[in-house]
Amino acid sequence: MAALPRYRIAAGGCLVLLAFVLPRVTRAIPAGQDVQPAARGKITEFTVPTPNSYPAGLTEGADGNLWFVENTGNNIASFNTYSHEFREYPIPTRGSFPVRVAGDIYGNLWFTESAGNRIGEFTISTGAFHEYRIPTAGASPFEITLSDTGIWFTEQGTGKIGNLSNGVITEYAAIPNGEPLGIVPGGDGEIWFAQLLAHRIARFDTHNQILYEYLVPHGQPFEMVRGPDGAIWFTMQEPPGIGRFTSAGGLTRFVIPTPDSRPYDIALGPDGAFWFEEGTADKIGRITLDGRVTNEYPIPTPNSGAHAITASPRLGVWFSEIFANKIASITTE
Repeated sequence: MAALPRYRIAAGGCLVLLAFVLPRVTRAIPAGQDVQPAARGKITEFTVPTPNSYPAGLTEGADGNLWFVENTGNNIASFNTYSHEFREYPIPTRGSFPVRVAGDIYGNLWFTESAGNRIGEFTISTGAFHEYRIPTAGASPFEITLSDTGIWFTEQGTGKIGNLSNGVITEYAAIPNGEPLGIVPGGDGEIWFAQLLAHRIARFDTHNQILYEYLVPHGQPFEMVRGPDGAIWFTMQEPPGIGRFTSAGGLTRFVIPTPDSRPYDIALGPDGAFWFEEGTADKIGRITLDGRVTNEYPIPTPNSGAHAITASPRLGVWFSEIFANKIASITTE
């Protein structure tokens, strides 16, 4: 373990105030289908208004709506789960390729712009965008999360992680070409992130700026979430599985019944279990805290490209289908 170099830019050099935008408003017609694995469930799909938009990165906003980004549609969008109304807001930077989004309690949404090399901020109440340039070219920011120490994001293209606080972006180097993807806050100022190509998960002590890295021998970590047990749960690819890592250094790998399922995102559901998508198997999986994959629900649309998932007590479990251009909910009986 070693202290990390950091790179800082002045606040005045990274903030760009951009225009207010008016949304495109569309009401959707749901398409539902019952699915019957071990426990009965229902998946309801909604088509995103912009064709071939590649919806991704779902989160609940402070307004109670479901929010997501459109990779190729270059929009940030909301979906009212009661009225089934979509609102799409064009991102000022063209071709920015937004990837993930997170909401704060003040009514702002923070999102990564992979091709734009920026961190975006959208204020729900006013429709205003701000964008913050990342100092390193080709950073290709991927996942974003909020913590007490600011806004954190991974840089898929550089192997770094970044922090945005008070208009200042600070970058911290990890393994070169490690391809960091998922990132979540831990306890006492810790930040955890997955390194796909380095076959590691990492813990960054933000107080002392020390990085701890842990080898994952079987599987490539992709996305992660902190569980109610205090452990870090994460999806693994090649071979597919779900991993659990404790602060004491214990690593457990749980097998997904469907081979070559390529799990991507993972979220803690209102039922106390974890939900994940199986991108190449066209299924939504559920795994309990004791490591049992209890259900795999087939997605009605074939080749849907299930990619991002979120959950909350109010909204339930939602996921995106980037190839099918849909967002969908799953409910169980």
